[in-house]
Amino acid sequence: MAEALLRDLGRGRYNAFSAGSNPTKMVHPLSLEVLEKHGLKQEGFYSKSWEELSHINMDYVITVCDSTANEECPVYLRSIVFAHWGVFDPPKQSAKVGQEILPFEKAFFILKKRVEAFLELDSTDVEFAKKFKKIGKLK
Repeated sequence: MAEALLRDLGRGRYNAFSAGSNPTKMVHPLSLEVLEKHGLKQEGFYSKSWEELSHINMDYVITVCDSTANEECPVYLRSIVFAHWGVFDPPKQSAKVGQEILPFEKAFFILKKRVEAFLELDSTDVEFAKKFKKIGKLK
């Protein structure tokens, strides 16, 4: 969802890529449903390893899954401006039958608020890295 939001709200300012240490090769169908509901592209997304992105020069790395907070990032990412914007994993949240989409909606709106805050930052600001990291505290 974060990748889709940054691509959409950033309107071409950024290329966004989503990857992780233990890819499942699929995106949860309720994540795609939430994207569709909010008018965002849902095609072409898949769960990929961050090793698949090692050839791309990145300016920023944002981890969003709570479970990745203490994971070691690959060496090629260590010199990049980094922030952890931990968000709960929607499929692991309990929800009443018929309301399983609600945790996905909540995660979507948390990520949307954070992406919007990121897009407001001025990367030439000497406080940029500090402000970038603080975005992860927005609810």
